[in-house]
Amino acid sequence: MIRRLSIALAAVAFAGIATSGCSSVSTQRNAVSVVDATGRHELSVKQFETLLSGQAANAEAFGFPTVGPEGVPGSAARKVLLQWITTTLMKTALDNKGVSVSDADRKAVETNFSTGPSSEIWKKLAPELQSFVLDSQTLPTAVQATFGDGANTALGQTAASAHISIDSRYGMWDTTSGQVVPSR
Repeated sequence: MIRRLSIALAAVAFAGIATSGCSSVSTQRNAVSVVDATGRHELSVKQFETLLSGQAANAEAFGFPTVGPEGVPGSAARKVLLQWITTTLMKTALDNKGVSVSDADRKAVETNFSTGPSSEIWKKLAPELQSFVLDSQTLPTAVQATFGDGANTALGQTAASAHISIDSRYGMWDTTSGQVVPSR
């Protein structure tokens, strides 16, 4: 079950979100914002740090690198940002189709985590990280069921119509690869 957490979060970064229209912007308030057809979605610096520290505190469960004296490796921070962006884009793609993940689906995943072998880890996670994990487990399934073989295309179109801004201390959005890359 612990491996499932790691696999789940890795799976969120669906291979190859096609392209998107945006750049990086340095702000003090938000680590990332996505403006799309459903509105403005923001991950504050504080929320981002909560996600990072939660994953770092449970490094084995999340496949997170060991945090040394220099802090969280930039590649790990960029991976978490990409997961958050991808999750946001999946929600938007589903909203655009009028599809939502049911409370029952989320509850089933939560019950699995809270009663299975990873239950001790689950109990220690901040609510933001629990929600992030639940989304990582339920949204990809819903996207695949809704779009089938066209899932990556649908996510690419959603990304292309979104404006994605990342605080430059964490990286920047590469519209060509659909990845969070180091700031130049």
